[in-house]
Amino acid sequence: MHHSRHACAFSRHREPVPRWEPLHPDYVIAMRVLDSFGMPYAELWRQLIPVSARLGIPRPSYWRVRRFVIADRKRKDKNTDGLSRVLRDLMTYRAPRVRL
Repeated sequence: MHHSRHACAFSRHREPVPRWEPLHPDYVIAMRVLDSFGMPYAELWRQLIPVSARLGIPRPSYWRVRRFVIADRKRKDKNTDGLSRVLRDLMTYRAPRVRL
């Protein structure tokens, strides 16, 4: 979530205040499922219309959808890189040795 740092520098509040409300969990699930098909941001955003109708709330803005998907892809890439390193180490027998 994006936070405004300059706004809280002059505030009595110690924690940053989010600039927007969190996404509804059903939108998060739908965006992750739709993103797994590799569709463009605009198409993913359009595909949220049925979710919006079912929930009875407005769908997130295109900007919010795009920012969420970009951040989620970065998160997945980071996790994939870490998993790749662990698997590479296991496959090349670089596991830590335990002395008995």
